[in-house]
Amino acid sequence: MKKWGKQHFLTRTQQQLYNTCILPIFLYGSDCWAMSKTDARKIDALHQWCLRMLLGIRWYQFVRNDDVRRLTKQPKLTAIIQSRELTLFGHIMRMDDNADAKRILLASPPADWRRQLGRPRITWLSTIQQDLKHHHLTLPEAADLAQNRALWRMMSTYGATQSSVACQKRRRRRLKKWVSVDLLEPCFHGLSCDGEVFNVMTGW
Repeated sequence: MKKWGKQHFLTRTQQQLYNTCILPIFLYGSDCWAMSKTDARKIDALHQWCLRMLLGIRWYQFVRNDDVRRLTKQPKLTAIIQSRELTLFGHIMRMDDNADAKRILLASPPADWRRQLGRPRITWLSTIQQDLKHHHLTLPEAADLAQNRALWRMMSTYGATQSSVACQKRRRRRLKKWVSVDLLEPCFHGLSCDGEVFNVMTGW
């Protein structure tokens, strides 16, 4: 990072090295993380610090974080993690009903089970439910929507690429074969939970 801050490489080369060598190590296994709000803030803060180092921006220059991400065309790390978690969730939901992973994820506690005193721990499933709120989806609705693999992939990766207008245009073109143009907007501004919209978008 010291060499990068001294501009020994071109900024584009620096970003390629960062995306190729640093991010895969940092995000290894992130699709299974159960993050708290404190963890999310720390993760995004580290990402912002790295991007500022790449651009040679110092704290006293008062450059906004949004401007840094716009210059580097990088989304938040938490958006990438959310995308990976939703991708894994969709993969599990498309498994056979007898698959152990799907049975464990959808299992209900015994009737005589009682939660221990104190605040509930953050689980992976609760993290998924929180992620789905950004798309205005409940867990059962997301489980049904995940059966449409192409549409689910577009929705789950939107957060990690929403900073790129070109990516949005490419995504709309790919979805044309499944969804009419008028119904594409919910995919990019929070999916509507209207039953008629879901039936048209998923073909059910």
